[in-house]
Amino acid sequence: MNKDVLICHAREDKTAVVHPLVFALKEAGITYWLDEEEIALGESITAGVNEGFKISDYVVVIFSRAFLLKNWPQRELWAAMNIEAETGVVKVIPILVGSNADIPYIRRGIHLRRDTWVSVRYAEALNSTKSSVTLQSTDRHDILGQKRPAFHVSL
Repeated sequence: MNKDVLICHAREDKTAVVHPLVFALKEAGITYWLDEEEIALGESITAGVNEGFKISDYVVVIFSRAFLLKNWPQRELWAAMNIEAETGVVKVIPILVGSNADIPYIRRGIHLRRDTWVSVRYAEALNSTKSSVTLQSTDRHDILGQKRPAFHVSL
């Protein structure tokens, strides 16, 4: 079954960011691929993620300090970026998560310019006591003029 988005994230962001995001995606009628729901114990993680890429239209990448410290989610990002480069089809929808002080560190860590990001309304997700996410779907154009879907996220 095809999915709208695959969620790429660091395990440390699962409770504070990913689970509320999944709830909001469900509420918005957006289908998602999430490792813990799609890969059974003992199954190949690599094969599972590759299948997730094949059946998902987009890859939502949760960029955080934890993301930058992990090899696995960065490899997933590189795989998604390779798909973009090979096909010319936009796949990655980045979401920055952290304090206002974290955002410049995260941007430097992944070497992307400010104007390559989709519009994301920042909230201090990691310190938030709220358990809900509000999504508003919009479209933006990146620096190459390609239409890139975006979600305004407030936690």
